[in-house]
Amino acid sequence: MSELPENTTITKEEAVRKSLVREPHNPEHLLNLARILAQKGALSNSLRYYARANKFGNDKVSLICQDEIPKIEKILGKSVKEVMPEKAEKRVLVIANTYPPESGSGVQHTVKLVKYLRYFGWEPVVLALQKTKRHFDKGYEYFDELPDDLEVILVPVIENVLFKMLKI
Repeated sequence: MSELPENTTITKEEAVRKSLVREPHNPEHLLNLARILAQKGALSNSLRYYARANKFGNDKVSLICQDEIPKIEKILGKSVKEVMPEKAEKRVLVIANTYPPESGSGVQHTVKLVKYLRYFGWEPVVLALQKTKRHFDKGYEYFDELPDDLEVILVPVIENVLFKMLKI
């Protein structure tokens, strides 16, 4: 990927993040986001996405990741395992009203809770409301902090079901 002009980095980042919501294990999208984040200086998040791309990628993507991961680990002074902890055996249900790709303070609270539970030996399972298109979906950056293999159960909002039944 060539150097991105400074004024278009955000636009490309948002496009890649939106595509990852649809295809969370697409190695090309993961690799592109890792490169964009590295270019912005967000090395911890870049390392996470390189690791994910390496996990789901083909030989070509894996070679690129295996070349970049040690460089970033050396700069950060942390390994991939320190940045992305393994699954824990104890499970906890986290019930949330808001969850990414929404944005706002409620989302931040849930994301930070879920992010750090693994560090303390708990495997989070998130139960959240599935919002309609009329809600804002600007919280794609929150996916940087969440484990790739996190179990998320989205439940439709009851008012949406009633509106569909009544055809309002």
